[in-house]
Amino acid sequence: MIVVDEAHLFIDAKFPIALDFFYSMNKRIRKYGGAFIPATQNIADWNANEELRSKTSTILKNSQYNFIFKLAAPDMKDVLDVYRAGDSFNDEEQRMIISAVTGQAFFVGSTELRACIRIIAGDCAQKLFDENRKEEA
Repeated sequence: MIVVDEAHLFIDAKFPIALDFFYSMNKRIRKYGGAFIPATQNIADWNANEELRSKTSTILKNSQYNFIFKLAAPDMKDVLDVYRAGDSFNDEEQRMIISAVTGQAFFVGSTELRACIRIIAGDCAQKLFDENRKEEA
């Protein structure tokens, strides 16, 4: 499993080597039982121009699952642009994404499997981020 946080930092039209690597890897990794998870808070960088959009939208569409957390309305437009060549989002789905609260995400598993979900951290994960937890010696 390869997780790339802040994936938008690797997308540059002038220096496309990282995007080209993501694109090629994404097309092959599932064949070998692997997973590629790009995480970004800036989808606009994935939509900078038509050449980038071709590769970035392919990466998203080849993903087995997509989780889209709360977006501002202008960012929703960028998501629609990236997804425009395939299954986009209807008005209700867009409203869900724009009005999501902490812990909610719009899940895309397939054309038929799309839903607003709520992610609840388990006790173990909550303990990791508990500010009141005392450091153990």
